[in-house]
Amino acid sequence: MLNYRTCESVKHNPNLLREIESHLENDRRYLELENLPGERERLLLDYLEDLESKGPPPPPTASEPIRRK
Repeated sequence: MLNYRTCESVKHNPNLLREIESHLENDRRYLELENLPGERERLLLDYLEDLESKGPPPPPTASEPIRRK
């Protein structure tokens, strides 16, 4: 599963990016970019960096509780 820690993991282990790409080979959206391999990798890295910048999701208790009538 990709999360906010994945980008850092890819920086330390470049083989992880190849592993992620091998899982994406079954995804139609990934396959549509087959003619643009550089663009495809850039989009993936941009997505991982975006996840990293957002950080961990807030805990479930941080949301507003359901109001009762």
